[in-house]
Amino acid sequence: MDFDMDDPTNSIMWSSSFMGNGDGVVTSGPFGNWMTEDNIPLIRNIGSTGSLLSKNDVQDVLSRTYHYQINEGTAEVRYSLEGHHDGVHRWMDGQMAGLHTSPQDPIFFLHHSFIDYIWYHFRIRQKFNGIDPYADYPPTNLTLHEPFRPMAAFAPLRNIDGYSNFWDDILEYEDSATCSNGCGSLYLQCVRGRCVSKDTSFLNEPVNQDSRSSVNRDKKMSLSKQRALALGPLPIGKQFNYYLTDIRTRNDSMPVRARIKNPEYQGPIPFASVLHKMLLQWNSVREKIGNHRQAKAIPTVHRNKPFETGMTPGQNVNPSFQNTFLINNIADVNKWVFIPVRVLYKMPMYSKHMSNAQNIPTGTPKGYNKCRNRNTGTEKISVHSVGINYMGAYTGFAHFKQSSAISSSVTYVAVQNPENGVSKAIISAYDSCGRMCIPTCFKHGSNPPAFESCSGAIEVTGNSPKMFSSPELNHNVQNRYYEIPVSSRKNLLYLSFKCFYENSWPWMNCN
Repeated sequence: MDFDMDDPTNSIMWSSSFMGNGDGVVTSGPFGNWMTEDNIPLIRNIGSTGSLLSKNDVQDVLSRTYHYQINEGTAEVRYSLEGHHDGVHRWMDGQMAGLHTSPQDPIFFLHHSFIDYIWYHFRIRQKFNGIDPYADYPPTNLTLHEPFRPMAAFAPLRNIDGYSNFWDDILEYEDSATCSNGCGSLYLQCVRGRCVSKDTSFLNEPVNQDSRSSVNRDKKMSLSKQRALALGPLPIGKQFNYYLTDIRTRNDSMPVRARIKNPEYQGPIPFASVLHKMLLQWNSVREKIGNHRQAKAIPTVHRNKPFETGMTPGQNVNPSFQNTFLINNIADVNKWVFIPVRVLYKMPMYSKHMSNAQNIPTGTPKGYNKCRNRNTGTEKISVHSVGINYMGAYTGFAHFKQSSAISSSVTYVAVQNPENGVSKAIISAYDSCGRMCIPTCFKHGSNPPAFESCSGAIEVTGNSPKMFSSPELNHNVQNRYYEIPVSSRKNLLYLSFKCFYENSWPWMNCN
């Protein structure tokens, strides 16, 4: 929102009460006089080049449908989320301008939280349009971006795991400030119909001397800026590229040189070491922030609005949905086979038939405070497959009447056709509020057939007896299943899910 200020470099964000000064060596605020792992001070040079994100930039990104349309390398400049992200790094300058040094400035984490916020809403809109974000991993020719490559610094996670819907279920964002509620903060004001930051004069602090509105801009450089330039070119190495420039910037980026790694540095992931250093210093930072908030008596503002899409969490029970049948970036339904999965459903305690629509108390795996009874009379369980040794995902559904205390249903989920070898996938199931169901697998050698807790990870081969069907035979297999006596049906099933909402982690007892 600072983009909409007359001069963003005078934002209250660059005051001693928030992130500290932005003109040279950082000497004020919670992070004043910080030394980086390269043994030089934390430096900023806000408003030098590049650009902050505007509301129009955000809307441009959200107007696209697929990831390749906002992904750097395939997206047009105005729609590239990475491109807009890079511009902010260069607007900040200092360590934030460097590819390998940007995490040394704590504001890096605020910036990336906002980029994640934009991506979160992009994914919400995808789901609203029947697109599974996990199955929409964009094609790439870059080795480091390959979907099954171990994620840098976070192995054994793979790059594609970052697209998992799991992360959406554990995140919740505050809504953006609007003028309708007075912008919801003591430090924001409504200007021309948009909420913007108040400037540093609100806290009786001087404006940035590099500011266009400062009378000293062409007469006297701040002492912090002089200190930064006296250190010589910054050893930050390669900088972020940028394509969009705010016409209000000064075009005076800090001189830079190659980065010389600290001799004690042991690995290629400065993110981890910087995070560790931040955690060690957090107590003093938290104390400074806490003291300031007590002195200013900042009011607590609670907002609870629907998403911008008009959806509320857990509301969209029966959206239109179409599986793409993409596998390794090729859409081909014949490369998939279908396996039957049984789902056992026990009506949770929030049902009006059992407790007058009262919500379950929060703090247990079976109840979320953002999940509400929709009074639709039905519950939908999603059964999701994700490839382990192939790139592809599929979602099937099982529906249940909320009036039945316990019921059972069989649905089908697709995995890669094992015609060329073993197909490995992990299958999961969850309700419309994101609560996970417990996977159970057939216990080999059991008679009568029995199931035991498992992880949901399966291997499918083409050996007999085949427990899957091809797309053209799927209808016949369904009919065949229901013609068999109930007592014998378990023999055709390997995987079953119990959606009982117990007070335990679904995979706690799996083998």
